[in-house]
Amino acid sequence: MRAVQIDRHGGPDALIVREIAEPALAPGEVIIRAAASSLNPVDWKTRAWQVGPRLPATLGRDLAGRVVAANDTAQEGGAPVIAMSAQIATGRGTWSDLVTLPGHLLAPAPSSIALADSASLPLTGTTALQALRSARTVAGERILVIGAAGAVGGLAVQLAHLAKLIDTHELRLRVAECYPLDDIRSAYERFEAGGLIGKVLITF
Repeated sequence: MRAVQIDRHGGPDALIVREIAEPALAPGEVIIRAAASSLNPVDWKTRAWQVGPRLPATLGRDLAGRVVAANDTAQEGGAPVIAMSAQIATGRGTWSDLVTLPGHLLAPAPSSIALADSASLPLTGTTALQALRSARTVAGERILVIGAAGAVGGLAVQLAHLAKLIDTHELRLRVAECYPLDDIRSAYERFEAGGLIGKVLITF
């Protein structure tokens, strides 16, 4: 299967798309066939800086895909899911055709959003939710979201009405551009150039 890995830290030229062995399934884990992932600032920092999992490492934190196999009774084969790999804790990246993660890191993918687009939700959604919870607002209060045009800010603005927006098919994700996995270097170069309003998705 294909995976985007690094053997060294550096620029986009450090990214290698290579064939690696398919992952094994351990107790409590799930194998997901990736539909898409996304680029986050922490991904390029992991690539460029001396941080992250042991090398060689598969990069990526966000994931949208379908369950292929499960050693977790809460997960069902074929189910569309989203996940964030918790790469520092698990040492696992999501930029590969098949990804194995602990089942508790998965959530059902929203049915009203294209599965590939939902790959933009895990890290940005978690960040937006954590920021709003730390603000400790109460009903009737207003909050100013700085950076509301970005991926995190755009979700933060919507979170007050999130359940309603998903149910009425009105949730709007900010997806700026999509690149196939084999063109990962171009995706990184575009991401690092800046000026995007939304996420860069990597499709499988």
